[in-house]
Amino acid sequence: MTWVGAILAGACQLVQETAASERAVLVGQEFLLAPAEAVHVSTMAGSSARFRRVVSDRRCPRQLTCAISGPVTVEVEIQAPSEPKRVAQLAVFDRAVGGPKMQGVSSCAASGKLALKLRDVQPWPMGHAPVAPETYRASFVFSGSCVDSR
Repeated sequence: MTWVGAILAGACQLVQETAASERAVLVGQEFLLAPAEAVHVSTMAGSSARFRRVVSDRRCPRQLTCAISGPVTVEVEIQAPSEPKRVAQLAVFDRAVGGPKMQGVSSCAASGKLALKLRDVQPWPMGHAPVAPETYRASFVFSGSCVDSR
């Protein structure tokens, strides 16, 4: 094998490993993602979601008393069959509280024939220390629409 062939073989293996690392989920099945992780819907080829990052976390930290507590907002990339990828920001105040349009906070985004709903984001802030971005985990669920995705 030439060095060009070896490089191409290595690149193909990397692409296959990346695709294989993307878990399959079912519609209605809650799933957990770390930042940069993705899933695809096993029953709908071409439907996927990737948790990109936490945009802001305005929840009142545990062990503190706050006059106001806000939502945690995440950025996701959603792909529907035959549609371009789109980026959406979803937010919740607490587990499954925040949407579809509660106080201007949207916890659901429609894409094609499916909707992606943000259910929860952990860990909850503690004390005055910020949460390290790589430690966040977000729970999502795919459903038929934002109305029935609670």
